[in-house]
Amino acid sequence: MAAISKQYSYAMNSNHGFESDNILTVPFHEMNKQLTLNELGNHPQVKAITASSNLPGLVLPNAVKATSNDIDTIDTKQVFVHDQFMENMEIELEWGESESMKKSTQNEEQVLVNQQLIESLKVFNVQKDTLRFTLADGTNCRVVGIVNDFNFEPLTETISPLLIRYSLANSNFALMTVSSSNMKRTISELEDIWLGIDQEQNFHATFLDDEIE
Repeated sequence: MAAISKQYSYAMNSNHGFESDNILTVPFHEMNKQLTLNELGNHPQVKAITASSNLPGLVLPNAVKATSNDIDTIDTKQVFVHDQFMENMEIELEWGESESMKKSTQNEEQVLVNQQLIESLKVFNVQKDTLRFTLADGTNCRVVGIVNDFNFEPLTETISPLLIRYSLANSNFALMTVSSSNMKRTISELEDIWLGIDQEQNFHATFLDDEIE
């Protein structure tokens, strides 16, 4: 029991590499995602808002395959994010910048990756450009930013190659940075805004710290 208690304390007090305090998460369900972000973001206690396909600190689903030489493949986890995700979550970039992801075209998707993915690609791609690779579905990716390795998944998981892609359509959660002296009232007001957008979808807000715990 003592060992379990120490592990729990370590996990809750360790730095995952992203901000998790006062981050309120809400599943989109079938909502109009952009409208929902706009309306919730107008609340005075919401200091920042973004979206992602998965919650930081939780296990990511199965990996996708990537290749930089059309022969050898590596497995990489992936997450889809929206505007200001990196900034709001305070995830540090070692090189490049996240805004360039918006400039993707039909022929080339601009992405962020972690250091682990770059190092994995180098093994099979010594002579070629390691900032370009292709996914198993044929998507051509160009790296426009490299993030410092961090624990997007639980601390019990080994840091694996990570691909960060820009897409609101593939995002499943709104993430709000909330500053309030009366959090209960603020959440109630956010629910009222939500119901003003769509009364058929339940408002289910949780704090990211609680999800990680």
